[in-house]
Amino acid sequence: MDKLKILDRIFNPKTVAVVGDKLLNNNYMWLQGVKTFQGKVYSVNIDPKEAVGIEALGIKNYPSILDIPEPVDYAFVSIPREVIPTFLRDCAKKKVGGVALFTSGYGETGSPEGRRLQEELMKLVPELGVTLIGPNCVGVFNPKIGLGNGPELYHGTGGPVGFISQSGRNLLDFAGLAYQHGIKISKGISYGNAYFYDSPDFLEYLAKDEETRIIGIYIEGIKDGRRLFKLLQETTPKKPIVIWKGGQTEAGARATSSHTGSLAESSKVWQTVIRQSGAIEADGIEELVDITKLLLCLPQPRGYRIGIISMNGGQCVAMADTFSRVGLEVPLLTEKSYQQLSEIFKAVGSSYKNPIDMGLPWYLLQAFKPVLEILGCEERIDTVVVEIPALFIKMAQDIYPDFANLIYGTIFDFEKTVGKPLLVMLPPSFHEEAEREVRERFLQGNIPTFSNYSRAAKALKKVVDYYLH
Repeated sequence: MDKLKILDRIFNPKTVAVVGDKLLNNNYMWLQGVKTFQGKVYSVNIDPKEAVGIEALGIKNYPSILDIPEPVDYAFVSIPREVIPTFLRDCAKKKVGGVALFTSGYGETGSPEGRRLQEELMKLVPELGVTLIGPNCVGVFNPKIGLGNGPELYHGTGGPVGFISQSGRNLLDFAGLAYQHGIKISKGISYGNAYFYDSPDFLEYLAKDEETRIIGIYIEGIKDGRRLFKLLQETTPKKPIVIWKGGQTEAGARATSSHTGSLAESSKVWQTVIRQSGAIEADGIEELVDITKLLLCLPQPRGYRIGIISMNGGQCVAMADTFSRVGLEVPLLTEKSYQQLSEIFKAVGSSYKNPIDMGLPWYLLQAFKPVLEILGCEERIDTVVVEIPALFIKMAQDIYPDFANLIYGTIFDFEKTVGKPLLVMLPPSFHEEAEREVRERFLQGNIPTFSNYSRAAKALKKVVDYYLH
């Protein structure tokens, strides 16, 4: 059967079996992760004591996968490695659609026994014709149908971002962190040691998946680099791909070897592959989220020129320095814009060369909308960055009840009508509740926010590079 059809059955199962879940030290974590699954869920466990606890969850348990009374599209397996061959033979008889193997302890251990079991697995799986993902993985995450890898993940709604991760923890962390920033997953996969299905297989699938607009990848090693490079070249013009490569230092390479058994390639080789393929390189999970957020929220940037609006002169200086250091420009404006700004600022001593220091006098609040409109029409500005403390919005709202709505409405209207990218800086303060409330309000309007100037600048530079190169 075609690999893409096989993966489609695994990513969109109607029936799921969770094999070997336990109460002790686990609290039935894997079964808890599929309680929201919209299809049918079965458990497979030979321990009668565990069966009692599992059925108390409302999930039918069977001693063998062969006993499940209907076809099984996807099985998630956490059982001792020594009994895996017997279990896989049963999967072959049952014609299970695909197996995600959480069980570890194979070649990545470096032990003779681990290598022996790996060789046995590598020989057995092709003979049986079983589709196996892993070992040492947490398998599929499809929030739209409620298929999770653990109880902490959201469910019931999907999004446009596909995520491929060699690490199970990084899949869970990315999904959770991204969700806090308004980013939702279409389909996610943790594939572990990649004995049979590797990152190119999942990339090929997500490249053709209609629900996926952006693809994120965490990768430690690759068996077929040429295939991956070819797929990246074919996919990046249609869908942005953001890659976080693990194991680029000597210490990281040692860690990847013991984690998934991956051999580390030179960081220069990876940087060349990413650059020449048109993908975007991320340096860690936070930057992966930052870049993805901008790709999702911003209209396509037209250039590197930044217009900055701030409520404080010191922040103007800090942002101008930070954005300039990464290769973005903070240019002077046209004479027409300066004439318009001079009419607005003639009564106060604020600076408006770019960055524009709005100052904090309350009578200047009414100037925010016309200043933003001027930058929206300014031919020398490609992207607008607005710095405004969340606490300032809250304080102003107490004095001028309509002020917060003015700020939100002005920025939301800009995003809808002007067509230039705009992002909001919310510098950290001691008032976490105000920050959370303001951030969530901007999220509702699809406006990306950052609390760290450096993170915003680096992510924006990489996104502009993607579109202009």
